[in-house]
Amino acid sequence: LFCICVYLVDAVDLAEQMEVTARKHLAFRHQEYATALTLWSLSTWFIDSWQIMPHLFFRSLTKGSGKTTALQVVEAFSCRSFVCANITSAALFRLIEQCSPTLLLDEVDRYLIDKEELNGIINAGHTRRTATVTRMEPSKDKYELRSFKVFGGKCFAGIGRQMDTMMDRSIVIIMEKRMFNES
Repeated sequence: LFCICVYLVDAVDLAEQMEVTARKHLAFRHQEYATALTLWSLSTWFIDSWQIMPHLFFRSLTKGSGKTTALQVVEAFSCRSFVCANITSAALFRLIEQCSPTLLLDEVDRYLIDKEELNGIINAGHTRRTATVTRMEPSKDKYELRSFKVFGGKCFAGIGRQMDTMMDRSIVIIMEKRMFNES
């Protein structure tokens, strides 16, 4: 005997609840930021339908502005979230190929801006048609070409700007420290 349960979800109600939750945990200067976070997070559940997936970038000019907390909210809302505070290019393209995660990278100001290869992989993952990297992989007693798919959702948190191409392909949410009267 099999029981099939079907849950109908009111998408508008779900999005509204997500937005309320985001506002509860983050002090955004602009309410549109909570909407952007919500819509971007929801879009990760439909990644197979998209040809282009913009990055989401929580950017601030200082420490203590809620960037990591924002990543944690996105982690809770997004499909197959994978959070890390540092990653190599070899790990990045293999991770995306194997797991198809929504990748959440924290502290990008510490390691990403000067890494051309890592930036290239991230930027290639913005457009499905060009979202592959090719590497030589060992196979028995020789090396063979192998392509890795790198398309998917990528969210970043960091201080300052990143490389121009990444910034151009990102929805940027400016994070600021809470005011003394904000809880």
